[in-house]
Amino acid sequence: IRRPPRSTLFPYTTLFRSGELRSLLSQGPGDVERSAVVKVLDRLWATLGRHFRFEEEEGYLTQVVNRFPNWSTEVERLRQEHRFLHDELEQIRALLDDEARCENSAGELCDRLNHWLAKLSDHEHRENQICQEAFNLDVGQSE
Repeated sequence: IRRPPRSTLFPYTTLFRSGELRSLLSQGPGDVERSAVVKVLDRLWATLGRHFRFEEEEGYLTQVVNRFPNWSTEVERLRQEHRFLHDELEQIRALLDDEARCENSAGELCDRLNHWLAKLSDHEHRENQICQEAFNLDVGQSE
C-alpha cells in the first residue's frame, strides 16, 4: 500500500493548524466578524471537498480494502462520513447567509462549528489510524 504524501493528503489542516477557524471561534460569539467566518468556511468547504475526493478517487482507501477486505465496513463508514461532514459544513455555512438569524444564534453557531471540528478531527484520526495500520502490516508482510 503506497502512503500518499501528507502535503497532498491534508491541505486543509493548514486552516486548522494555523488556527484561523479556532481563533475566530475562541473570540466569543459576539466578537466574531461574520464575513471572516464566511471566508474561512468557504475556503475550508472547497478544500475539504478536494481532500475527500482525493482520498476516494486516488484510491488509497480502495488499496486498504483490496489488501485487507475485512476492513471494508470501516472504510465504507469513513467514506460515508466524508459526505456527512462536507454536507454539514455546507449547512452551517448556509446559516451565515441569513445575517439576522446569524446574529440571534451566534452562540449556537459557534457551538455547532466546534462540534463539527471535533467530529472532523475524530474522523481524520480514525482514517489515519486505519491507513497507518494497513501500511505497517503491508510493509511487515513484505519482508
